[in-house]
Amino acid sequence: MTVSNNNEREKEAQDIWDRSQKSYEDFRFQDSIELLLKLKNEYAEVFDECYINESLGKSYYYLGEYNLSLSYLNMAREQANPEKDKLCILISLHYAGICNLELEKYDEALKFYNEAEKFIYCYKGNKWKNSRMSYYLMFGRCNRELSNFEQALKYFREFENNLEYLTPAERIHDENLIWYEIAKTYYKMRDKEHASKFVERINLDEIFIFHRIELMLIKADLYIVDGNYERALTLTDEIELSEFNDIQLARLYNMKGVALYYLGNYKESELNLKKSLNTKNIPGWVKETNRNYLKAISEESLGGIIPKIVHRLFKTKD
Repeated sequence: MTVSNNNEREKEAQDIWDRSQKSYEDFRFQDSIELLLKLKNEYAEVFDECYINESLGKSYYYLGEYNLSLSYLNMAREQANPEKDKLCILISLHYAGICNLELEKYDEALKFYNEAEKFIYCYKGNKWKNSRMSYYLMFGRCNRELSNFEQALKYFREFENNLEYLTPAERIHDENLIWYEIAKTYYKMRDKEHASKFVERINLDEIFIFHRIELMLIKADLYIVDGNYERALTLTDEIELSEFNDIQLARLYNMKGVALYYLGNYKESELNLKKSLNTKNIPGWVKETNRNYLKAISEESLGGIIPKIVHRLFKTKD
């Protein structure tokens, strides 16, 4: 983006912008938001506001505030110049798609991705290839959440086939990213064998903290299915709670509660299951699982129907 005329206020605005972007890159999203709001409220006349709103939308997305994110992303698109701000429009559409995906509005998400795809061809060479790969990734994610699993895997394989065009540093990250996406797809397919295979390939240091948390939740669930409740419980304690969004926090407490249930610690199990139920934006299936376990504890029907509920989630050999 550009700021007009080289005066003192514009320098101040640019400094605030640079600090907000550094905070974003360091995953300090709340710090980035505070700086961006200062820029929006005090320097809007000397700085392109569409980029401020786009960045606010991205930061709120990573904090799990999807509806708030969408409102800023919509403002960014409305304010963007179709000719000179194509990148802003592309990124805003891209994150709007992800937000709708997280809100389980998958058809709406696909609409945003289809619209965003029109802007990919503005770029040439490696930028085009990278953008194209990004949309293989997004279309794969949408199809996965719509339970079109084979179609999702097809897009993820297309992404994987294009890794050779990346630099070695990019390839290391994106290779681990696509393994994560494939693992999550098999996990949602309840294919434990293939999910575990890809989970074990992934280097946690090479994926974003958001995906790292998700992967560890998947690993914890796989440990529970295998009956390795101690390891599942240990794993859920390995991430700082402050890093979780509401949905992940609901799942974390759920898995702690399930692991503790099977370890015979029903008091702590009940406490964690209730914490999960009281979390904002709790997914429906997590809510149902919590209630089933709490019912089992309250009725003292330990070891009854609950094991079938857990193991029914995955393909088994029996």
